[in-house]
Amino acid sequence: MATPRFYVAPDSLQMGMVTLDPKESHHARASRRLRAGDAVLLFDGCGHEGEGSVRSLERDRVGVDVA
Repeated sequence: MATPRFYVAPDSLQMGMVTLDPKESHHARASRRLRAGDAVLLFDGCGHEGEGSVRSLERDRVGVDVA
């Protein structure tokens, strides 16, 4: 199975903790059914990508640790 990819705003993609916006968070949690520790890829639409893992899942936000 391919690693799920999620969009983040161009100025948000950096090392450390990144929070997905509500729409992407809903997709990660409800549609993809991700759990803490799952691997994800983040992209900013400007050609930059980052690998990370899900750190926290809440109703309207998902936190990702970017390596």
